[in-house]
Amino acid sequence: MGIAYLEFLRRARGLGSLRRRAQTIARRYGLTSSRMMEAIDALVSELEQYECRATFPVTAVALARNPAPIRYLRERGAEIAVHGWNHVDLERYSLEQLREYLSRALELFERQGIPVWGFRSPYLRHNGAIRQAAEEAGFRYVSNQPVLWDTIELSGYSRERLQAYQQAIDFYGPKVSAEHLSLPVMQGRIVEIPVSLPDDEMLVERLGAGSAQIAEVWTRILHQTYARGELFVLQLHPERAEVCAPALGRVLSEARALNPPVWIASLHEVAEWWRQRQIESGRAPFWPGNARSALSITGDIDALTLWDYGARFIGR
Repeated sequence: MGIAYLEFLRRARGLGSLRRRAQTIARRYGLTSSRMMEAIDALVSELEQYECRATFPVTAVALARNPAPIRYLRERGAEIAVHGWNHVDLERYSLEQLREYLSRALELFERQGIPVWGFRSPYLRHNGAIRQAAEEAGFRYVSNQPVLWDTIELSGYSRERLQAYQQAIDFYGPKVSAEHLSLPVMQGRIVEIPVSLPDDEMLVERLGAGSAQIAEVWTRILHQTYARGELFVLQLHPERAEVCAPALGRVLSEARALNPPVWIASLHEVAEWWRQRQIESGRAPFWPGNARSALSITGDIDALTLWDYGARFIGR
């Protein structure tokens, strides 16, 4: 598992990004969850300032080892979603393997008393089998389809940084916003909710962007989705809260200032609204409260400690 996973990371991130990533892991994670608790609290404080409810997809391994931070998030009003058992690539899993994988994760969330409605794959890796297994498991939505927005001025970045950024695009294989609507889609009984790129990993780890640059990129996506009447699902891992929390605050501030308003909602709220709209009318969608567009903040929690992070290398 360890060698195979390292090879997967090399393909996903490239050697340059992988070296940089290794240097930051020990700084962002600790042997206990205290560092991540500080990061989570920073994000939740920004969200509460603008009266926003976010969705945090969490791996079962992280929940099992450190349930207190996840319970803390729920107490602060966050939605919790399933981010798999552990943070591994699921794209090559068979349907039967996926059924077992999701069943194992769901049992853990149930034992911990954490209600869940949605599933996001690690690395956003998705295929028809993943969607089918999620639907069979009773999930109401999945959020794996990336949509790439052209909101970055790439001149000024080094060749190595640009290569790492392009490698991320190649890895995710996103749809392009110029050719694809950023809106939920009903797939059988499950709602597929798109995820907007570039996300925090691409901006921080690949391009080395700072808070001001990240804020510019994300606010451009906000205004593009607003102009088009679409959905901006912002993906932000709490481990990068130190650099990304100010950018999140800028996005939320601008969203709250727009009139007509932006509907800011959890993924579960988006999925249930979309499902009801399809049942009731089947007409062209509009957002609740006369909103012109919608915004969902998501914070994937892949791990809470170094022990959680290391679990992906041994498949536990």
